[in-house]
Amino acid sequence: MVPDEEDSVERFIGGLPDNIQGNVIGSNLARLQDTIRIANQLMDKKLQGYDARSAENKRRMESNPRDYRGQQPLFKRQ
Repeated sequence: MVPDEEDSVERFIGGLPDNIQGNVIGSNLARLQDTIRIANQLMDKKLQGYDARSAENKRRMESNPRDYRGQQPLFKRQ
């Protein structure tokens, strides 16, 4: 591998989140193109997990009959 490409791979891996970075380093890829491909696949899986959780939370909030977004009426003494 060319030294310039090694530096590019190391810089690219250094900018990844820690959990993705560990997986990419463990795969021991030599080419920048392969490293980017693996990192993109791992990030897509991570984002799909976030989407699934946020959709589940959204359904939970929509099905809740109480409206927490508005203000409560003032307490009136009788």
